[in-house]
Amino acid sequence: MPEPVKKTVSAFAKKPKTQVAEEGATVVFETETEKPDAKVRWQCNTKDLVSDDKYVIKADGNKHSLTIQAVTKEDGTAYAVIAGGSKVKFDLKVKEKEVMEEVKLELKEKVKEEVKEKKGGSL
Repeated sequence: MPEPVKKTVSAFAKKPKTQVAEEGATVVFETETEKPDAKVRWQCNTKDLVSDDKYVIKADGNKHSLTIQAVTKEDGTAYAVIAGGSKVKFDLKVKEKEVMEEVKLELKEKVKEEVKEKKGGSL
């Protein structure tokens, strides 16, 4: 008779999900562990993260969070959270600020107006 398949037990009750953010934004990844005393580590590209001006790591009972301040293109990469033998991978995808497109359109309109004025009122 074959051996029963052991079900892998996750240390996480809630797992962080991949997010998309605009440059300059603040992003919060949240997770919940099954046990309130679980030791949690956050990683970026397999390197352990520590709380500083860029990354804020918080723990409150079984709720844990990683906040990434002032997101840049370089922050758009692979992350992971580890508790016990469980590891959950997720990504941060960063998109350029759309403000630049608005500025380009405003400049284009301004240039059109200036050209129109110089040509005597018609394009």
